[in-house]
Amino acid sequence: MDATTILTAARAALHEQTHRTADLVASLPDTAVAIPGLEWTIREAAVHLVNVTALYTEIATGTPSPLDSLDKHTLAAFFAGLIADIPETDPGKLADMMTDATERLLEATADRPGDQTTPWHAGFPLDLAGLVCIILGEQILHGYDMAIAADRPWPIDPDHAKLVLYGYSRATASWSTRPPPRTSRSATRSNSAAVTRSPSVSPTASTASNPPG
Repeated sequence: MDATTILTAARAALHEQTHRTADLVASLPDTAVAIPGLEWTIREAAVHLVNVTALYTEIATGTPSPLDSLDKHTLAAFFAGLIADIPETDPGKLADMMTDATERLLEATADRPGDQTTPWHAGFPLDLAGLVCIILGEQILHGYDMAIAADRPWPIDPDHAKLVLYGYSRATASWSTRPPPRTSRSATRSNSAAVTRSPSVSPTASTASNPPG
């Protein structure tokens, strides 16, 4: 498929996946439940999805990412700061925030070519299709984390997983021309592998607490 066709598919998948994740959050009586193996609660994972989607909307519209490194500690500190800025705990309100953030991203990426370059993290260029595929991966990964905490099933659509892998492949292609500054290659590999993990395998702190963002 060409990049624009992939972008169209990724946007549809992101809409579907976001509503699925939001429905999960809205159905919970308490968002303070800890995610097994992680430092995050369901609330913090949901707020992260709000924040990272808003960040990707800015990148999609031409604002360079504020992250100058892909180092896992830099990523963790940056997103922890954003999470702390949003104290919301109500499941319904968090769910609405998640869907609103995705709708803004979908509006920002409508009717655009998939091969259009965006200014991604650490100064790396990333095509628009790849950008949306990676944020789709965030929804799948952290939706899975929250489902584990809530003891809910979380099957992953193979076609959605393929789209996420496209996003990571485009990021990798960008890195191949210039090593990412201060990047942990082991963290990069664990992030790329995270979207392919089986729903039968418990998440680990190295994958879910350090999202590719």
